[in-house]
Amino acid sequence: MATAMLECDICTEEFDSGNHKPLCLTCGHTFCFSCILELTTSSDICICPKCKKETAQDIDKILVNYVLIPTENKPYQRLARSPSETRCLQHHKTLDYLCVDCIKLTCFKCTRDTHVTHKVEAIDDLVSGDESAMNSTRKIQTTMQNKIFGLKNLATALNDFSGWIDDAINVKNDLDEWKEALQVQIISADKDFQAWKDLVSNVDEEERLECMEILRRLKLEPEVYSKLPEITEKLGAVVENYRSLKMPSNPHNLLPHGQHWTVTNSDEGGRAVRSLLNNRKPSRLVVISLHTDPIPSLSELLALIVSNDTGDLSLVNLDTFWWPPKSDFYCSVDFIKEFGRWLSAVYGTPYDLVSYMRERQREPRMFTR
Repeated sequence: MATAMLECDICTEEFDSGNHKPLCLTCGHTFCFSCILELTTSSDICICPKCKKETAQDIDKILVNYVLIPTENKPYQRLARSPSETRCLQHHKTLDYLCVDCIKLTCFKCTRDTHVTHKVEAIDDLVSGDESAMNSTRKIQTTMQNKIFGLKNLATALNDFSGWIDDAINVKNDLDEWKEALQVQIISADKDFQAWKDLVSNVDEEERLECMEILRRLKLEPEVYSKLPEITEKLGAVVENYRSLKMPSNPHNLLPHGQHWTVTNSDEGGRAVRSLLNNRKPSRLVVISLHTDPIPSLSELLALIVSNDTGDLSLVNLDTFWWPPKSDFYCSVDFIKEFGRWLSAVYGTPYDLVSYMRERQREPRMFTR
């Protein structure tokens, strides 16, 4: 089995007796001299990248872990890293950290370079459920929920387009049938025309009757014309449905920071959540769900929004505005009870407003400007 010399977990360089000699921090974790030198602040404080504990000690006084320094006769070895393990494309180091702001795996050198001002967590802390990484874990979960929310919106849009295509195909089939019937009428009319020209010059009694039949058919309204209103109506419905279809926007298209945001559908809601996850905040955010075009999964959307502390959030839920208070579909009050403490304003029925005022008295506003 392939093996490799013991190495520093940060830079993955092999330990030696020089710049990569293993130093043991007071927390018990060991890294090489060069990496600890980079981690040490001007106040001679080194924060362990694994457990976040501080070592307030001059680097020259940190204990050397001589056991890890290989010798010529007996080098210490451990299993090599899997050759399939993904490494940083820039530094060729293992991706042991996550930039929470970018939701991107990084190596230690990236955390000191490109992502130096970002929130960074060790992968081990995230997967072990470390309390110090709980906020980052929640943001990751919110990002996952938003991704699922966006995929559901895309699936719904594609289903709508698929349904529209089915309707268009049905109309095309009707048009094909109409074209066939029209072609039959054309052939019949052309035969009548040719027969008329042949008969008018010299007719007997039998041919006279045939001429009268041709004249009778000439006055008749072609049957195909009776289908025109139906075909026109179907085409109009297909065109109208097409105009109402909306494809979700590019997931990388974010809303501007510090401006007013308005959310009226799932696509705009997903865009707002993505913007919040990228540290963009609105001056005011208004969520509007119309009874003619309600936002699907409004509760799920609001949960994603408030989990990112938006600040000034208003809800205009007209989805249930005209429904009777005792209706099985009357769920607006439920939204107020669940999210009222985050809302700065509510527009709705009197029942909504009473519920909102009670919620505000029971639990003060939980957001900050």
